[in-house]
Amino acid sequence: MLLMRGVAAVAVCVGHVSPMELSGPYGLLPPYSYQVAAFVFVSGYFYRADSERHPIRYVAHRARRLLLPLLAVNAVYGIIWCILKAAFGFSGGEGLTGRSILIDPLVSGNGFVINASMWFVAPLFFAEIISMTLRALVRRLARRQTDVLLCLASFVAGGYVVSVGGDVGLDPGVELALCRLIFFLPWFNLGQLYKTFLEKHDVLPNSTVMLGALLGQLAVTFVAGEPVVYNVAWCRFYHGPALTYITTLLSLAFVLRLCRICGSLLEGLPLMRTIGANSFSVMCHHQAGYLLLTAIVVATRLVLGVPAKFDFAGLLAHPTTSFVMLDELPQFALVYVMVGVAFSLAIHAVWRRLEGGLRSCLTALGAGFGGVLGN
Repeated sequence: MLLMRGVAAVAVCVGHVSPMELSGPYGLLPPYSYQVAAFVFVSGYFYRADSERHPIRYVAHRARRLLLPLLAVNAVYGIIWCILKAAFGFSGGEGLTGRSILIDPLVSGNGFVINASMWFVAPLFFAEIISMTLRALVRRLARRQTDVLLCLASFVAGGYVVSVGGDVGLDPGVELALCRLIFFLPWFNLGQLYKTFLEKHDVLPNSTVMLGALLGQLAVTFVAGEPVVYNVAWCRFYHGPALTYITTLLSLAFVLRLCRICGSLLEGLPLMRTIGANSFSVMCHHQAGYLLLTAIVVATRLVLGVPAKFDFAGLLAHPTTSFVMLDELPQFALVYVMVGVAFSLAIHAVWRRLEGGLRSCLTALGAGFGGVLGN
């Protein structure tokens, strides 16, 4: 499952630079058909039922792991974004205010543009907490059917969200935050149901499952007239609840089996273990890496005098969706993905070093105060 989390994170990177390229056999597995759901599914799989015995401790632990880094990193990106706006004329995003630093990450998560991909952290946190709370309550009434009942109920609620969002989606605000959260719940609960019940019955041959998933996606594409994709960040669902759920389930089935086949091989590679273990960082920071690569390539071409058509105004207005060389060489999208992943892992390494240094300082200060008080 750690490998699947890494695959989901990389799929997010792919989707943000090239939604339909690099997307699987003949475009039957576009990233926007499963990327976020797969990540939430794995998070549900790793949920531990014994967390319900100590709910306050669980909430504090998840807040420390998710919300505190979210707010800290958001503030850093806010400073960087304001500097970029002042120095180079980038447009959009919020200014540095208490709301943009503390409230916006929990509601919309798009305030500083270059870290817009961090929007998923808050709904994932609240989905985990709500799922834990509901799970603890339902267990008292129907212990054996808890996972099934929660999964069914959350799929119904998620279907309502798909209908509410529709083609247009939702504007930033409380409604969008709630709908993101509700859409996360079925995939989180499905991950837990898979762990507790479905996994032991998932015994069909790999070839049967993978071929069936691809043929199913082909049928869905035929019915819809196009690949069925959606955008959870803005709750834009273009094909209704049924096709949205079917395409996601088929994609999850394919990716899950692919990871099962390749798991023993890829999880032994240090890079794959690193991506899987640091998938949150990959999802949070890759778009800043894309902007950095775009700036480097554009600056290099200007210095070398290489003629190239590039929309500088578009870059300043849309820094996370303006890319270089893709018109000339679509395969350059792969370079963006690799740079985005590498940049994210580097940011994570720096963050861990700073965190370790801060802890060492606090420990030293505590020891010093203890010595003074002891004397």
